[in-house]
Amino acid sequence: MALIFRLADLVAATLPQGQGWVGLVGVEPGGRAYHVLAPVDLEMAQGLGPAALAGQAQALGGRPGWHYRLCR
Repeated sequence: MALIFRLADLVAATLPQGQGWVGLVGVEPGGRAYHVLAPVDLEMAQGLGPAALAGQAQALGGRPGWHYRLCR
């Protein structure tokens, strides 16, 4: 079964662009749930690989073991 995202969550994750902020979407390892971290300072998130991004996301309120991606 596919993970279904709410449109409002996707808007929240992408809205801060262009103002020095980005959004992150976190997906649990099993792919059954997600959550949005936004706004996140662009300088803190920029240039991070998936492993470093996960660690940074935890410092921002993310969940351990979840996979995080920047929303452009």
